[in-house]
Amino acid sequence: MRWRLAIAVAAVALGGTAHGQEKKPEVSFEEKLLATVPEGVKGDEFSFSSDGRTVAYAAHRGEPGKDARYRVTVGDHQGEEFDAARYLIASPVGSHFAYVAAKGRKLFIVVGDKKGEEFDNVEYPAFSSDGTVVAYWAITGQGREARRSMVVGDRKGPPMEGAPGSLAFGVLFSYPVFRPNTDVVAYTAQEGGKCFIVLGDKRGEAFDEVTAPEFSRDGSTMAYAAATGKEGARKWFVVVGDQRGEQFDFVSHIAFSPDGKTVAYGAREGKKWFVVVGDKRGREFSDLDILANPIFSPDGRAVAYAISKNGKSCVVVGEREGEQFFQVFPSAFSPDGSKVACLAMNPGKWFVVAGETHSEALDNVDPRSSGPYFSPDGSKVAYGAMKGRELWWKVMAVK
Repeated sequence: MRWRLAIAVAAVALGGTAHGQEKKPEVSFEEKLLATVPEGVKGDEFSFSSDGRTVAYAAHRGEPGKDARYRVTVGDHQGEEFDAARYLIASPVGSHFAYVAAKGRKLFIVVGDKKGEEFDNVEYPAFSSDGTVVAYWAITGQGREARRSMVVGDRKGPPMEGAPGSLAFGVLFSYPVFRPNTDVVAYTAQEGGKCFIVLGDKRGEAFDEVTAPEFSRDGSTMAYAAATGKEGARKWFVVVGDQRGEQFDFVSHIAFSPDGKTVAYGAREGKKWFVVVGDKRGREFSDLDILANPIFSPDGRAVAYAISKNGKSCVVVGEREGEQFFQVFPSAFSPDGSKVACLAMNPGKWFVVAGETHSEALDNVDPRSSGPYFSPDGSKVAYGAMKGRELWWKVMAVK
């Protein structure tokens, strides 16, 4: 279960990018030191702009829980000091950042330097695809009396049950996921012991568990995994649009093909794991911890995914298995589909791997914004990383 939860959490942290990142045309392929966290403060989080030219970081001075003070710095601009700062995210467009801050017992969203309404808690902010709208969970009350509402821009939705519960894989309350090129969000929620997807202001069918939704690139189709049955004996299936797929003992993360006509996901029957692409099963593996995080090649003909077993993880494409790490997360295919780039981790260190090339050891990355991204000719990858106190936008030649 540890591996399932580790990869599930990583997928949620990516804010909808866990299944592959497209290289944006504006991504910089100039290596540059973007910022250095000053001595005397401790860096907590960082996030790179969509073009790789700006980095924001949250850092604190003092002792957390006592006298700590937190500040977010964007480029050369230092923001206001707060009692806490977390959930730092970058806009998909431009150099805009948002985060959750606290003053006393109240929390609020900060977009740029603009503070939002105060609540008892704020969770899981996300930008729209054009970077103009931020959505997040706003929570009032504590414990079983807590109620949460989805806030999209300046619109607050109806209150729902707010106390978190425990699920094997599904998510009670997910990050909001914007339908591409709109201000409509989809998210998971729960009420009365049942979980469901909310799209805009409409609730979907209730299940015992659901996973965070995914959209096709054009936003015309939504997919998610759901489960029914008693805990420990539930059957999982993927819902694409309004169509249910085949039932399995377990289903992992979902990815859409570039044309939006096909979904891929990991599935398990008994001790057998395999990737499902459309309605076809791929190569079988026995006794894995999980098979997850599929991504499609640009032409949609190939799928890469991660497998994990006994503390070792690698990327698989067809019959080929890549280098083993403690954890590995496929990010993108090269433009010609011949290579895969991924983020990989061994205890205490991160690496960027592209084809047969991997980077020097890195102290930290941000899976939501670090890339890696291929150059148009596939000869380089660009990525963001932390080395010591330095935050770099790095460029690596690919063999």
